Amino acid sequence: MGSVINGIVEPKVAGSSGIPAALWLGLGVCVFSLACGILLVVVDTYADKVDGTKAKISDEDKFKCSQLKEFTLPFWLICISCVAVYCSVFPYTTNTSVMLRKEFNVSKNLAGALYSLPFLISAIISPFLGLMIDRVGKRALFIMSSTFFVATTNILTAILVTNDDPIGEEYPVDWSFLAPLIILGFAYSVYSGALWSSIPYVVKPNTLGTAFGICTAVQNLGLTIVPSIVGYTIKDDTSTAHPYYGYVEE
Repeated sequence: MGSVINGIVEPKVAGSSGIPAALWLGLGVCVFSLACGILLVVVDTYADKVDGTKAKISDEDKFKCSQLKEFTLPFWLICISCVAVYCSVFPYTTNTSVMLRKEFNVSKNLAGALYSLPFLISAIISPFLGLMIDRVGKRALFIMSSTFFVATTNILTAILVTNDDPIGEEYPVDWSFLAPLIILGFAYSVYSGALWSSIPYVVKPNTLGTAFGICTAVQNLGLTIVPSIVGYTIKDDTSTAHPYYGYVEE
């Protein structure tokens, strides 16, 4: 939901008051987040005083670097799947605004809002899908099927953008782009709910924090490299892509 609000609000602020105003707004949100973190520390400290106890980790429960070798194949497969799928989803959504304007004749403001459609779908249905996954189990099956639909989204989009429909304000919007965005929203929701909840099943409890940290690090390493590669492949001499403000003439 945060991504959805950001995709709608920030372009409007930047368009009406300038990019510095949008950056100040982002800073304000970060300060609010910091305040919540400080409040959490205060509440935690107060709870320790009220209970008269303080949680301590025994030597047996502490993580040791030697335990890294105890991570089994299922965990590493989860990491590989994570980086592959997230590196398919996020570069796609980042370039959605530009794609909608250049390939489907969508207006600038509408394209800036519709880039977040998959996240809006995820915000609405993720709690219900998570409940279903907890009841049904079969997380590996959900991961596999959602990965298939993420791939379907990319293939379908590649087919749609090969259309030769004319582009311009005098021509109608090609609404066929809604199909891959909706599929991606459902696939992303299922994948997130199934993947992250699988990690506790394949590692020991005292290595859980490390396991989540490694998986997140691998994911972000991929998101550092892959978007740059994607950006290089779509770069031309007349334009630059911006995830929120769309197609920018140089």
